[in-house]
Amino acid sequence: MDERERLSPHGLRAGFITEAYLKGALDEQVVHHTRQRSLATTQGYRRRAKITQDSPARLLDL
Repeated sequence: MDERERLSPHGLRAGFITEAYLKGALDEQVVHHTRQRSLATTQGYRRRAKITQDSPARLLDL
């Protein structure tokens, strides 16, 4: 399977939201930009970003 076959709309959205939170974006900014209907859904990605940010692997640039 090549890279194009692994990409999905949800994966792109999830990656964007996670990276936006890691860079300091606010909930309101992310919800507005992604047109999410539910703040709770968007905040789920924020929790994932927090887990990623707190990972010791980030200290190793992994």
